[in-house]
Order: sequence, then structure tokens, then C-alpha cells
Amino acid sequence: MREVCAALAVVLLVAPAGCLTAPTGPAPDYSDDAVVRTVTNGDQADVRALYDSHRRALENASSYRIELSQAKNGSVVRATELHLDQPLRRATLNERYVRPDGASTETTYVNRSGRYVEYDDSGEETEYRARTEPQYAFHSNYVWASEVQLPLPAVVASFDYEFSGHRDGAYVFESDSLESAEDASYVPWKREHVERVSARLVVDDRGFVRAYSLRVRFQDSGTAASQSLEFRVTGVNETRVTPPDWLRST
Repeated sequence: MREVCAALAVVLLVAPAGCLTAPTGPAPDYSDDAVVRTVTNGDQADVRALYDSHRRALENASSYRIELSQAKNGSVVRATELHLDQPLRRATLNERYVRPDGASTETTYVNRSGRYVEYDDSGEETEYRARTEPQYAFHSNYVWASEVQLPLPAVVASFDYEFSGHRDGAYVFESDSLESAEDASYVPWKREHVERVSARLVVDDRGFVRAYSLRVRFQDSGTAASQSLEFRVTGVNETRVTPPDWLRST
């Protein structure tokens, strides 16, 4: 499976009917919380520390799903989805890339016996299924979360986040602006061309990034353009992976 380097999630808290009660004490104070300090005052080193926590937390999980979607001018150009099931020693990675001349889809399934790949490219009219050597079978010590990576730390650190609250077992941060030019060491767009940005970061109490979203509107050679990204982790310790239907014919 290819290592992904992405250059570019969301909590909904709904109180069940009849469950609203008056507060019984003062609201928690998160002003000196380590997670809040890391995100709101952090630089690239702090973001990398957050990513290390994300990786370690998922390494300790028995299973999970990670989804990544990137869009340009409102159209999805890349979508990646990983399903991991440590107890059954199975994983599935789906990758789809959209180009002007067509789209390619690659599904990789890994189990105790080996690694299996189904590939289809509508633009090049290419299709195949293959099984790789047994040494590429499922390994529990492999860092599976690296197959669907978060944005570059430099990109995340270039935004000015505000802590919007702790809800549903997670810290929620939002941003609608870039850091000042002297603080933001890198952004993938020319600053003077950016018209609007929005970002949302959700950090689970267990230490992983539950979700991250980013949207940017900018001028590209005088034409309005946009880029967006959605990343999320779901099904932690609840995901099960089943063999794909096409496995029998591979």
C-alpha cells in the first residue's frame, strides 16, 4: 500500500429529549489544559507531538476506520478509507483518484495469508486482481494509521485556532483565519490570494484526532478557486473487516 502524504472533522452534540437539567456546579476550566495550550498556542513541534499522540492512541486500539476526502472547486479528487481489525488480523484500504481523463480505484485487502489487490482505471482501461507474496501478510506491529495521514504539521500550525468547548468526550477547536505572516512558516496558498479559510479540529479524550476539516477559498491566476479536506476516525474498537467478494477469484 502506498504511503500517503496529504497537503490538506465534526462533532454533533444533541441532548436527548427530557435530559436537560440545571447545572450542578461551576463549568470546568480548560484555560490551562495541556491539549488546549498545544492547539491554540502551538507551533509545528506541538502539532507533531499531537500527531505522535494520535498514532500511539490508534496503535492501542483493537480496530477503527479512517476516512480522508479531498476536493478541488467542489469536486472530490481523492478519497481514501482504511478499515482495521486487529483481533481478526484483517485490513482493507480503498483509494480513489479522479483525473480529467477518468478515475482509478485500488482496493487492498490484507489478512493472515497475504495481501490482495484489485485495481481499475477507467481512463486507461486497465483492470487487474493480484496476490502479493506471503511476507506482505498482516503484521500487528505495522503502523496502519500511517496509510491515511493527517495534513502536514506546517499546514495545521499555520491556522489560528480557538477552543470552542469540550463536548462528547472531545476537545473542539475552530479557526477562520491564518496566523500572522511571521508566525505561519508555511501555507500551500499565496497568502495575498486567500479570501476565506475555515478549519475544525476535534481531539478525542483518548488522544487521537477524531476529525479535521479544512476549507480554503482563494484566487488562482485571477479565477476563484477552492480546496477542502475532510478527515475522520470512527468505529474505534467497534470495526469489523470482512473479506471482499472478489477475493474468491483472486
